[in-house]
Amino acid sequence: MTAFGQYTVVGQVARTHGSSIWKAWDSQLERPVAVKEAVGGGDPEALRREAQILAQLDHPHIVRVYDVVSTGTTTYVVQEWVEGATLGTVRDAAGRLSPEQALGVLRGALLGLSYAHDHGVVHGDISPGNILLDVAGTSKLVDFGAATSASQWPASPAIAGHGDVGRGSGGGGSGGGTTYRGTPGFRSPEVAAGAPATTRSDVFAAAAVLADLLGAGPADQPGGPVLSGRLTAFGPALRAALQPDPLGRQPDAATLLRDLEQAARDGLGAGWLAQAGVGALVSAALGGTGVAIISAGAAPAVVGGSVDSSVAALHTAQVAASGVPAQSPAGAAVGASAGAPMLARAAEPAAAPALAPTEVPAATAPAGPRR
Repeated sequence: MTAFGQYTVVGQVARTHGSSIWKAWDSQLERPVAVKEAVGGGDPEALRREAQILAQLDHPHIVRVYDVVSTGTTTYVVQEWVEGATLGTVRDAAGRLSPEQALGVLRGALLGLSYAHDHGVVHGDISPGNILLDVAGTSKLVDFGAATSASQWPASPAIAGHGDVGRGSGGGGSGGGTTYRGTPGFRSPEVAAGAPATTRSDVFAAAAVLADLLGAGPADQPGGPVLSGRLTAFGPALRAALQPDPLGRQPDAATLLRDLEQAARDGLGAGWLAQAGVGALVSAALGGTGVAIISAGAAPAVVGGSVDSSVAALHTAQVAASGVPAQSPAGAAVGASAGAPMLARAAEPAAAPALAPTEVPAATAPAGPRR
């Protein structure tokens, strides 16, 4: 099993343009972690900037960063490992959600996004693949690879009015030197056209996710999503958030959430959140199967057993993590953890590891304990 510092690599979870995600075991704090590595043209400095942005954000609905490890040739960002599924996986398993369910699964991510906006951070790529739900139904924002921070880019342009935080056209993402323009179907018109992301473009993307959960179709289809049927539960709040003109939208995530929750209380009743049943949606989506740890470039294989999901949230696709438990150096089976974080520093390794997945037989691996 390959190791660097105090982290022992179990195997690869996913790979996308610019980054690779690994499951690893922290031998000092005895917990699983997710490790993000810049590969295939990805910019290690951009990955480090992403970690610096995450370090500014201490919120239960934003995935936490634990460590940055540099080996001289490679940079790794160590993050919280979360057991659950992406919002995209939940959507695919459940089909169209009820208004209560849709806002219920999105609410936590909007709380996290509100906190980010309040701290001068624009996410830049809100999508179902970048929202992770743990087994209790708590949603967390992940993948800040396209994020920008006012503290890092103070000269970034902003859309005028309401204190929006802007994003420079060359900043942020860990995918290399090109500007990342968000996930098709969820990005705002101005971002798709090449404008910098702002809090208002995050508002559009979050509203597009809500509309998608309700079956309205992609936000970038001709004429926009179809706001009829169950979408009318959110009325003017959702319509405003999906305005093509950024200045017609809510200025930030906190205002959007306030408007949506008021619409929910008015249209669905004061107990709407209790009817959402978010945890049950996640359990149904997991369904007792998981995606096995993969080697680089290989297609994931579905295996039985409990499901772990990493914090890997990809720009173009999200892959849920392995249900196969890791083995710690002491031989104890390791399950996924969504517990409170503790900061840890890794010792500097002598040489860059050649990260390779550890072979863990899916059929014989024991089930890991819940944490």
